[in-house]
Amino acid sequence: MVTELIAKYIWLLRAVMDTGEAGITLGEISGRYERRFGETLARRTFANYRIGVEETFGVGIACDRSTNRYMIDSSSRMSDSGAAEWLIDSFTVNSLLERGKEALSGRIEVEPVPSGHRFLTRIMEAMLEGRRIAIEYCKYSSAAPELLTVLPYALKEDKRRWYLYGHCLERGALRCYALDRLVSLEILPDRFIYPENFSLGELLATSFGTYIPREGEKGSTVEFRARGVQAKYISDLPIHHSQKMLKTEGEWTYFSIFVSLDSDDLYFELRKYGAAIEVLSPEKVRRRLRDEAIAVIEMYGDAENPSTAT
Repeated sequence: MVTELIAKYIWLLRAVMDTGEAGITLGEISGRYERRFGETLARRTFANYRIGVEETFGVGIACDRSTNRYMIDSSSRMSDSGAAEWLIDSFTVNSLLERGKEALSGRIEVEPVPSGHRFLTRIMEAMLEGRRIAIEYCKYSSAAPELLTVLPYALKEDKRRWYLYGHCLERGALRCYALDRLVSLEILPDRFIYPENFSLGELLATSFGTYIPREGEKGSTVEFRARGVQAKYISDLPIHHSQKMLKTEGEWTYFSIFVSLDSDDLYFELRKYGAAIEVLSPEKVRRRLRDEAIAVIEMYGDAENPSTAT
């Protein structure tokens, strides 16, 4: 199974990464492998796994011929958007939880991802094999699902949901599909060629959430300020990868981000901070946040006269 191979690729990558510059011998790898998976690691299998790791994650495992020790190739880089790091960390944590579930019971709490376990691995299989998929997809606004043929390009996790990005043959365009809206999925025998110029990171560079910018749509600079604890929080955990700290004046810290102004997720993100931050520009963003704040006040009514709420 492809999913089993992915697990072993990640295990090998983690095993080599953990040794750092000191490296690890094939004998040490084989011993750990046998204890972990209960089977012998043949030299040919190890060679195939090295190739698989590089093709899947863009990370090479080099051998120092003077010591016959293996280590991460210094010229390698992790794949775009931290996907390799996420896979490695997730696999490592899941393995530790599985092996220590009794000892760690009640001591580790994670948020469930409803769509992360039903179709995720099958889509990854289709991506690795370059195969089309047929999906039944039911939007929240639709009464019944529709059957679509998709070329699976990429996956993204956002706010506890997984999303598939791919070219839909019926629509003739790139589309985004939430995995928890999938009714069924079938991996088709037909293959496709992954477009060399496609990069999900570049596509969503100015986007919030899963929004796909329209062709020709450009980003804009949004400036805002925060103070106190909230400013420190935003500094440590930026609200967007483009965030820059501009200056500090008194109790206020000023920031900027470069984003698409047509992404609803941008306003969801800014709105969740309430009065803890103030957007300074552009006026389009200030006006929309102000109108939404007024709508909330009208919905809940006058604080001194709750009966005014509709």
